[in-house]
Amino acid sequence: MNLRGLMKQETTRRLCLIEQLYYAKDLLSSEQLMEVLNCSLPALISDIRFLNEETLPIKIKKKKGLYSIEFDQFATIDIVYAYILRTSLEFQVIECLFFEKSRGIQIAADHLNCSFSNMQRYLKNIKHKLATWDISVHHRPLRVAGDEAILRQFYYLFFREARMAFVDYGFSKELLNSVDYLLRQLLKENQIDNNMNVHFQLMHSFLIGLQRLKNGHSMKKLSNESGLKLPAFDQLERLTKLIKRETGIDFTESSLKECLWPLFSHQLILNRQQQLFAIQKNTRLANFYESHHLLLNRISELLDTPLSQAEIVENLRLLGNSLFCYQPNKRSVEILQETQATMLKLIDKKYSRELRKIRTVVEDFLPSQQHNSFTELYISLLVTSISHLLQRLVAADQPIKVLLLSDTSTTHERFWHSIFPAFIKGAVNYDYFSSPFIQQEQLTNLTKRYDLIVTNVTMTELKSACPLIAINAYPTAQDFERIQQFVNCFEPLPLRKEYYNELTPTS
Repeated sequence: MNLRGLMKQETTRRLCLIEQLYYAKDLLSSEQLMEVLNCSLPALISDIRFLNEETLPIKIKKKKGLYSIEFDQFATIDIVYAYILRTSLEFQVIECLFFEKSRGIQIAADHLNCSFSNMQRYLKNIKHKLATWDISVHHRPLRVAGDEAILRQFYYLFFREARMAFVDYGFSKELLNSVDYLLRQLLKENQIDNNMNVHFQLMHSFLIGLQRLKNGHSMKKLSNESGLKLPAFDQLERLTKLIKRETGIDFTESSLKECLWPLFSHQLILNRQQQLFAIQKNTRLANFYESHHLLLNRISELLDTPLSQAEIVENLRLLGNSLFCYQPNKRSVEILQETQATMLKLIDKKYSRELRKIRTVVEDFLPSQQHNSFTELYISLLVTSISHLLQRLVAADQPIKVLLLSDTSTTHERFWHSIFPAFIKGAVNYDYFSSPFIQQEQLTNLTKRYDLIVTNVTMTELKSACPLIAINAYPTAQDFERIQQFVNCFEPLPLRKEYYNELTPTS
C-alpha cells in the first residue's frame, strides 16, 4: 500500500513516463508509451515538454522517433520521487498535518496557496488513505493522531523519501549539531560499524520524536532500557537547554527515550548485545524471532550451504529492523517508490526459478490475508540480507542439461561454453562434442539426454526429444534473452532413464 493514489492524473502519468523510460531496455516509440500511459499523442508531447522544462536533473530525448531519458551524472530516479513529494500539494498537506501549524482549513489553504475547496478535497483523500495504517486526521489544529509507533514510522519513511533536510524540521543549527554529537557518541560507545544509514535513521527519528513531544504527543509502551550504552543524561546539559529554549519542553530522561523511540521500542536493534537484552525484555520481539527462525530454517533447507547459526542470528536482527514495527497485524508502509516490486521484477529476469522457490516459502509462512501486503517485502528483505542467497539457491538446483551444437568452426562450441555463463543465470550445465561427425539418428537419440539444445544449425528434419533454440553464431542480446527465458520457466520432468551412446560430451 502506497500514496500513489493521492496524486493527480497528470502527475501519475508523468511519473509513469519517467519510470518506463528509466527501466526500459531499449528506446521506446510514441505508440509504446501511449499504450502504457493510456494517453493521446498531444498529452504525451505535453508531458515530455513539461518534464524537460522542470528543475529536474533529467532530459527526455527523441532520436529517429524513439524516446530515451538521461539523468545527470549525480542523479538517479529517487530524486524524481523526492521532487513530487516536495512540490505536489497533496503531499505538502501531509507534511502540514505533521507540524500542526494551521488552526483550520482556511489557514492551511492560505499557507499552501490553494482554495478552501481543494484543501477539503485533499484532506478527505488523505484521511481515507491514512486510515489504512490506523492514522486519523483531526482539525483545530490540523493534525494526525492514532497508532503513534506506525505514525512515526510513516513520517520517517515519508521524510526520507522526500529527502527532507534536517534543518526543515524547524530547529536551530546548534540544536541539530548537539543531537548529531549525541548520536555519534552513542554509535561509537556501542561499536556500531557501517553506521551512515543508522545515523541517518536515528537523526530523523530523534527530530520526529522531538516534534511530536513539542505538539503534546507521546509514545506508549516504550521499554525502560534499550540494551545499549547511552551517554549519561547529566552530560546532555547543553542539548537540554537548547530543547527547552526552542520547544518549551523540560527535557528529561523520559523525553530522551521518546526521541530515541526506535531503540526503546526495539524496532531498531544495532548489535548482538542489544538483541540478547531485547528478547529477554520484549515478549513480542522474542515471539517474532521464534517464528522467523522457522522461516529462515525453511530457506536454509533450499541452499547448497545451509545458513550458519551466526547467519540466522544476524538475519533475524535485520528482518526485525524492517518488519517488527508492523507486528502483529499492521499494514506495510510505502510512500511512492515501489522498491520491492521494481527490484524483484528486475531480478526475475535472471533468477526467476530461485524467486519462485523463495515466494513459495514466504507464502506458506505468511497468513493468507497478509500475502498482498507483505510477500514482496519479505522476498526482497531475504534476497538483500542473506549473503549470496540467489547464488546459493542456484548451486543447490539440479542443473539444466544443455547441448551446444555449432558448425561454424571446430572451436565455436567451446567459445559458446566460455561466454554463456556470463549472460545466462541459473543452474545450467553446458556440453559440447569433439566428434567430427554426428549422424541424424545419433543426434535424435542424443536429444533424449538433454533438456535443451542450442544450435546455429538449421535442422528441420530433426525429431528432438527436447526443446531446441536456434541462435546466431555470435549470439545477440535477443538470443541470450530467449535462452534465459527457457531457464527461468524450466520445470524438471520426472526422472527418466539415462540414454547412452558412443559419443562422449565435453563439459
